[in-house]
Amino acid sequence: MTGSKQAKYNKEKTVVVNVRLVKKTEKDILDKLGSVPNKSGYIKSLIRADIAEAKYFDQAVELMDDDIREEIHASGEYDGDKAGFFREYERRHKEKYGEDFSI
Repeated sequence: MTGSKQAKYNKEKTVVVNVRLVKKTEKDILDKLGSVPNKSGYIKSLIRADIAEAKYFDQAVELMDDDIREEIHASGEYDGDKAGFFREYERRHKEKYGEDFSI
């Protein structure tokens, strides 16, 4: 593509997203980004993995025991922590039914 065609394509089809990071307190993030050859691809893969995890979690919720799920939810202990919520559900499910929770 020539320069003007690329500029037109970029304007019509793409979006630029900037992220501001603090050098002192977010050094771990800066170091990791500095170590990957394709920053854009790496960030996109993390976001897509997060989307897939959320979808998997939502499907798992449909199969959970309502009482156990609501007890955990009512505790408020795992608000926003899906992995923690899921681990606690698995523990309580095994305690109640004597078997692992599986999907």
